Amino acid sequence: MLPETRIGRFDEPIVQRTQLGWILTGNVTPVFKRSTSIRCHHSTLQLESLVQRFYEHEQIPADRASSLEENWCENHFLQTHLRQPNGKYLVRLPLKHLFDQTQTLCKSKQTALHRFYCLERKLQRDEKLRKLYSECIHDYFELNQIKPATTTERDHCAFTPANAPTVTSCVLPHHAVLKEESLTTKLRIVFDASCKTTNGRSLNDVLCTGPALQNDLSAVILNWRKHKFALTADIQKMYRCINMHPEDSQYQCIIWRNGEGNIKEYCLTTVTFGAASAPYTAIRVLHQLAEDERESHPLTAEVLKHEFYVDDVLSGSDSIEGAIAIREQVTAALLSAGINLRKWSSNSIGLLDGIPPEHMSRATV
Repeated sequence: MLPETRIGRFDEPIVQRTQLGWILTGNVTPVFKRSTSIRCHHSTLQLESLVQRFYEHEQIPADRASSLEENWCENHFLQTHLRQPNGKYLVRLPLKHLFDQTQTLCKSKQTALHRFYCLERKLQRDEKLRKLYSECIHDYFELNQIKPATTTERDHCAFTPANAPTVTSCVLPHHAVLKEESLTTKLRIVFDASCKTTNGRSLNDVLCTGPALQNDLSAVILNWRKHKFALTADIQKMYRCINMHPEDSQYQCIIWRNGEGNIKEYCLTTVTFGAASAPYTAIRVLHQLAEDERESHPLTAEVLKHEFYVDDVLSGSDSIEGAIAIREQVTAALLSAGINLRKWSSNSIGLLDGIPPEHMSRATV
């Protein structure tokens, strides 16, 4: 309370000034006045709908029961994934024809070839784009993430038990997505797994998308903000850190021409950006890594499962020592699987000691 007061008549309250503003204390003699009626018309149904939507939006998402397809996809991953001697994970595509023989593909090469000619004409008109695109494809060769196809589309033509034609391979068209404001990846090549084959189905149509494993962004950020010492980073080329089984890489064929050479067919040997199953596969590998490294890196499991949003980690601790321990263990666990973290940033420069400057974000405080 502050010294300033206002005192009225005996039937009026006392007004006292406080740090929070003015307050009233005391009795008030009731004064009766003529009442005024006001009529208000509103739609009860619309109001109920708005209130219901508000509470649904604010409610914490509840776990839902997985569908039969999602359960099959999870079991398929558990039964087919493999950790290779170099620590990297080898996965299989969750193809629907493995449990439903009617989910088949047909020929795709002619469409992909036509799209490639269109891409070549576009690249010839833009020298800068052509250079960036060629560098991206060359990067696949440098990292051994692409190999020449040893079979043709004709070799994969067959018939299902119901005598329907099927092709156990797929040639994917590809195109560029430019992001000029990006500090690292200016151009990303997207492989069009939604392109229809001759039976009207695309590769994405016959791939299971799997259960939703992606964390809720608002929950991740709220959890991140509670830390006194916060840090963040992202995974470099997340999908391409995961190897695809050779028998399934035939569904990830592309057409390319090196320089003035002949057009050739190649197979992508890692998880492909553009495939419907890629997000599930990538996040599921992180969860599997959390289990595989739980004993050697005990702080990693919680971070990999609950403090990642796709390929971004948002973590921290109440002490700088705890935050450094999390950073080191998460980095080591991911590196054991051939996965590299970059763009490190923190609200404490001490958390970034030992990290090369090229791996730090410009947003570092």
